[in-house]
Amino acid sequence: MLEFAKKTVLMRVILIILAVSVLASCANTQHKIAVEPELYVKQIDFGKENSISLKVVDKRSKFAVLDKKAAPKSGLSSKFHRVTIVPRSSIADPILRKVKEGLKQLGFRPLSGGKSARRLLLEVVQWKMGYQHQVTAGKVHVKLNTAIKVTAGNKGKFYKNIYKTTSAKSSRMLVGKFKNEEFANTGLSIVLQKIFEDKKLLVFLAE
Repeated sequence: MLEFAKKTVLMRVILIILAVSVLASCANTQHKIAVEPELYVKQIDFGKENSISLKVVDKRSKFAVLDKKAAPKSGLSSKFHRVTIVPRSSIADPILRKVKEGLKQLGFRPLSGGKSARRLLLEVVQWKMGYQHQVTAGKVHVKLNTAIKVTAGNKGKFYKNIYKTTSAKSSRMLVGKFKNEEFANTGLSIVLQKIFEDKKLLVFLAE
């Protein structure tokens, strides 16, 4: 009887250790997402091969797109309930490539780091995701805020604007890596599309 009791206690200890290990491995989640925004620009000879000095800068205060508790408190340490979503690398380079492609489609000649009478600076000031658990419904509500500040210069004149978007969705479970990647890139894609659909900006650069 005593031997059976000892085995029972030992089994309970092993199960507790295993349970805590599983919680730690599952809930301490970091998703490294690829930055791959999309941009659709019709090919026209609007820019007439005029050169543009182009620069993209990440001005966000935090590198992570998301870093917060991902589940209701359950008595365990809060570190077991944190999800972090971070870009795999710099977000400026992929955006720079897309903007270059877009300017070329419009007939401009973008120069990275070169000097030109025309200048275009994009500053990513916000790319932040947040979500809330609706425990009773078993849902997660996700929101993404994206904003890029654009400063254009042309022959001593300047044009400035901030392009923003807010995206939201709901899910019945924690969003996985690839869904996070798609959702985050959608925000950047919408903002880049807004920039290239700003006729005042394009006319200013073409003057």
